[in-house]
Amino acid sequence: FVETTPEEDENFSERLDKTLDHYLQEYNKDKKLDYEKIDKEDVVAKYIHHYPKKDGTLNYKRQFSFRIVYRKKGKNGYILDKNGNYTYDLKYLFQGKIDEVVDYDHPLLEALGVFKNFQYLPDESGSNKTLRATYQTGIKYLETKNLNTKNISHETEKDKKTVTPDKLICSYHAALNLLKDKKEEFDMTKDAMDSKAMELKQKVKLGDGEQDVHEVLTKSDLIDTAQFAVERTYTLQADPTKDLAKEEIKETANIPLPLPVLALGDTKENNIQQMFNKHLENSDKLPTDFKDKNGNVRSIEKEEIRYVGKPSSLVLGIERYKRENPTAETTKITTGITDVDSVTIAKKHIKNATEDTKYSLKGFIFHVGATPNSGHYITYAQNPDGKWVIFDNIKTDANGNFVDYGRVIDTNDTDFDDRKKAAYVYLYEEELKS
Repeated sequence: FVETTPEEDENFSERLDKTLDHYLQEYNKDKKLDYEKIDKEDVVAKYIHHYPKKDGTLNYKRQFSFRIVYRKKGKNGYILDKNGNYTYDLKYLFQGKIDEVVDYDHPLLEALGVFKNFQYLPDESGSNKTLRATYQTGIKYLETKNLNTKNISHETEKDKKTVTPDKLICSYHAALNLLKDKKEEFDMTKDAMDSKAMELKQKVKLGDGEQDVHEVLTKSDLIDTAQFAVERTYTLQADPTKDLAKEEIKETANIPLPLPVLALGDTKENNIQQMFNKHLENSDKLPTDFKDKNGNVRSIEKEEIRYVGKPSSLVLGIERYKRENPTAETTKITTGITDVDSVTIAKKHIKNATEDTKYSLKGFIFHVGATPNSGHYITYAQNPDGKWVIFDNIKTDANGNFVDYGRVIDTNDTDFDDRKKAAYVYLYEEELKS
């Protein structure tokens, strides 16, 4: 953004800095552990992302966001790569739409630069070759247009009668519907689930915009984390340069692991069991900054995860989004997954187990969209009668009725099979022996 408008005498970077202070405070206030918080000095880039209209003015129907790139930290300090360099991550501190902002107090409206005008400036030869653009803040733009964000809307009159903003609670709906168990829960109306989703959103406090359902499941109390306590065993590589022998270290901290996120391979299709096994052996993501008892930074040759007790259910996330670098756009991985109807935990991965434990698929969440913080979530869950039910809190017919919310579906339907293979989250329950 180029600040050239006389009435915009405040520096853009200063306004952006105030926005960062605001959202870091919001993000950090519920973090109990220091390494989970993001320190301002670790933020290496911050920017607003917005898709304007062709004339450069605000597009109320498109999302705008505030995101940062920051140095990643773990419980032992900064997370380094194998060459000893910092590693980075990208975090959305806000994502939403202009028409979801209720007043002019929103910090992003002050920091957002809106195109106002441009002129060609002559160079030394007198030719008009230099383009100089002028911008004004989002607030100034709204004032100029005599608009208040409270009355900006693209909803129909029928939509306005519904006070619950469905577009902001889709991920909460998806999480709640996935974990339904009793018949009366499957019989709940969409309006009743709207209320539960809004209550969950207020309780979890992840932000104003739509959230990644992985985050919702991890940060809420929907999953009984106690049953997912794990032990880890690390095998440290020998380091002759430091006269360090190969060493095995066990961590018995019983760390909860409520939502394992499984990595997809490079093949056209991936097998869910193989992905889960790789996760339990942590061969898909080995930490690079492990310190032994003497404080030596060591490379890990192998790590194994073992559940302290046998889980009665499993919730498995899939890593379907990646970035080539911290500042790049998120890209979606659409690779299909095979044999998703069941998974098994080998007895070696459950403490004191005498046999393997098999789990059957009971539900999954499918995501439509380019990023996990946008688009739409659709849940499929198996009811107590063994029938599969779809929960889509957006799709309506010509009369505005929600046609795919709580509807029993035919599992031979192509959409069901395709979405099952391309799901973002899977729910499994232990197969009980007769």
